[in-house]
Order: sequence, then C-alpha cells, then structure tokens
Amino acid sequence: MPLVDGTETPDVGRRRVCAGCRQELVHSGTGRPREYCGQRCRQATWARRRRVEQRRQTVLDRSQWWTPPELRKRVLDTWDIGLDAAACHESALVDQWLGPTSPVEEWRDARTVIWADLVQPGQTVYCNPPYFPSSLLGQFLERCVDTAVRGIGVTGLIPASPCTGWWIRWVAEGGAEVDFLPGRLAYDGPFSSGGVAPFGAALVHWPAQT
Repeated sequence: MPLVDGTETPDVGRRRVCAGCRQELVHSGTGRPREYCGQRCRQATWARRRRVEQRRQTVLDRSQWWTPPELRKRVLDTWDIGLDAAACHESALVDQWLGPTSPVEEWRDARTVIWADLVQPGQTVYCNPPYFPSSLLGQFLERCVDTAVRGIGVTGLIPASPCTGWWIRWVAEGGAEVDFLPGRLAYDGPFSSGGVAPFGAALVHWPAQT
C-alpha cells in the first residue's frame, strides 16, 4: 500500500523468505501471499516433512516392544495385575489396559489417566512403557511413582540405565525395588528386531505407599 510520499509499506503478515530455500520472496500486489519461490521448493519441503514424520513414526514403532512371554508369566504369577498401563489389544497382560488403540477414548493417553482409580485395593499396575524418547519414558515413570503414592503398587519393565537422569529421579529416588535381569531380552511383537535388545533391562517395582 503506497504512503502519501509514494513509498511502499512493508508486507505485513507475509513471509519474507521462501519456506524451502530461504531466498527472499517477491510478493505481487494481489492474491494469496507466497510461501515458496516455486513448485520445486514446495515439493522439496513437503518431502522433507514426510521424512521427518516417517522418522517420528519409526521412533514410536521402536517403542512398541512387547513383554517377552517368560516375563509375562513371571509378572502374572508374582502380582495380581489389575491394569496394563502401556499396551495394545495384542500385548496387554490383562483385559484392562491403556494405550493409543484403546476402545475407551479416555484411556488412549495413559499419561492423563489416574491409574490408581482403575484397580482394586491390593492389585498392581503393570507398565512396559515406551522407551524412546527418554522424555516420554520419564513421563510414564512419573505416573508409576504417582500411582504408588496413591496406594497402588506398580511393576515396570524398563531399560537398565542407572546413570541416567530419569532413572535417578523416578527409580532410585522414587523408592523402587530393582531386579536387574541377566543378559539381554528378546522382546516380543511385530516391531521387535527378532533378536536380543541392544541394552539390558530391569524389572522395577514401586511398592504401594500406605
């Protein structure tokens, strides 16, 4: 829009550079503001976004490592499990479970659910949480500690990483009992590698605090 002296005002609200190649954009006086300098940059940017989403999904898939059969039996024989807090229909240890594919919409994000409200007194919650990224793992471990504080014990299968911040905060300082499992586990499920895991694991129990 011209000012009184004939100069042009800045393109308020319009991109100054191409979203793809970062070169300066030239806008026409009418029509939609430009985001890209051309179709090639548009396609290249969309392709990069698709690759980022694919990598994100790969990380999520890597977290879908199901509890090995021998550990499932051990957990079920040792504790009265009333809830599997990180599962799908195929991997759940018990009929009541939380996970993204839960038929109950409110149960699809375990981090927003009060686990202790879903089990009976004396029962235990089981959790084989997503391992990646570590920030997501930490959020699940925080729920484990919270559930124990509410009077319900929690047993979890997690990477054996005593030197990490999340372990120190939620396991060591969270009052958990730790059983370091020998060797490397061969996880179950379609997203496991078919061989042993590249890290050790531990079965961790947060006793109910009364």
